[in-house]
Amino acid sequence: MKTNNKGFVYVSILLTIWLISACQDNGPNDHSMLYAYFEVEDPTVSAGDSVAFKDQSLGHPSQWQWTFEGGTPATSTEQNPMVTYNASGQYDVTLTVSTAADSSSRIEEGYVFIISEDYLSEYIVASYPFDGSAEDEGSDNIDATNMGGVTFDGTDRDGNENSTAVFSGSNALIVPDNPAFDFGTADFSISVWLKTDETRKMMIWQEGGGGAHHPQAWFRIGHNTSDRLARFTTEDADGGNYLNYGNGPDSGVGDGEWHHIVCVREGSTTRLYIDGAKQRESVKSKKQNVTSDLDFKIGTQEGGGGYHTYFIGLLDDLIIYDKALTDQEVENLYKL
Repeated sequence: MKTNNKGFVYVSILLTIWLISACQDNGPNDHSMLYAYFEVEDPTVSAGDSVAFKDQSLGHPSQWQWTFEGGTPATSTEQNPMVTYNASGQYDVTLTVSTAADSSSRIEEGYVFIISEDYLSEYIVASYPFDGSAEDEGSDNIDATNMGGVTFDGTDRDGNENSTAVFSGSNALIVPDNPAFDFGTADFSISVWLKTDETRKMMIWQEGGGGAHHPQAWFRIGHNTSDRLARFTTEDADGGNYLNYGNGPDSGVGDGEWHHIVCVREGSTTRLYIDGAKQRESVKSKKQNVTSDLDFKIGTQEGGGGYHTYFIGLLDDLIIYDKALTDQEVENLYKL
C-alpha cells in the first residue's frame, strides 16, 4: 500500500494519542499495562538490618504477593513491606501483582546482598579490631607489640568506648615479621578506619621498609598539601607503583571524621578506596615484590635506621586480606 508523508504523520499522531491514553488512569478496569516491578534504596545491608521494598508496578494492581528468600517475614501481601535479613548471603525476591482480570510476576535472583562481620573471613591474614588490645583475631594469632604506650580507650565510629587504638605521635604497634605477610608479587588488600584532625605527613601502616626502593608496601597521609594528601605505594629494587590522591587541602582525610581506607594490589594494578568509593587506580607493567624480613608497622614508618613519621589520631579495624577486593566488596565493607 502506498502512502504519503501526510498520512504517515497522521498515523503517528493517532498512535501517540493511543499510547498516552493507555498510560492514563482511566479507572479500575484499565489493566492493559499490568507489569510487576519493585525497587529498594539499597539492596546491600548488614545482617540484622531491614530492607524497605517499594512497589513500582504498572497497571494499578490491587493485590500484592511477595516472597523473600532468607527474609523475615518470608512472605507478605503488603504493597510496600519491610523485611529483615539475619544471615549473610544473596537472596531472591519475587513479586506477583494482581487485579480481578490479570496478574504479573517478577523474580530478581540474588537481589539483596546481606553481609556480616565475618564477611570475607576466609581471606583474612590478620585482623586487629583494637577492642582493648593489639591482639590479632585472625586464625594465625599474629599479635602486635605495643611500642611506646598506644592506648585502646578511644571511641569508635559507632560510639563504643574503649574500642579503638589511640596514637599520640610517638608510639606505634609493631607486628613481628611473619611469613603470612610476605605477599611477594601476589594480590592483597589492607583495610583500616582512621580518624585524625592532623594534616601532617603520617604513616598509617607499612609492610617492610628500610628506605626508598626497598621491598615494601605502605599507606601514608599528608605527604603534601595538594596532590599527595594520601599515598599508597608498592616498591622493590626496580622502582615502585606510587598511587597519589588529593585535589587540594579540602579533599584530604585529616578533617576529624572517621574515614574507611582500603588499599588493593591486584597483579600490577593498585587501587585506593576512601569511604567505599574507588578514588585512584594505577597500572604498571611490572609487579613489585614486597616481601621483606622487616616487621609490619602500624602508626609509624621504618627507614633510615629508625622509626619516624608517627601517626596522631585513632585507628580501628585494621584487616589484611590475601586477595584483591573488588569495588563491590569494598563498598560492602564500608557499609558494615
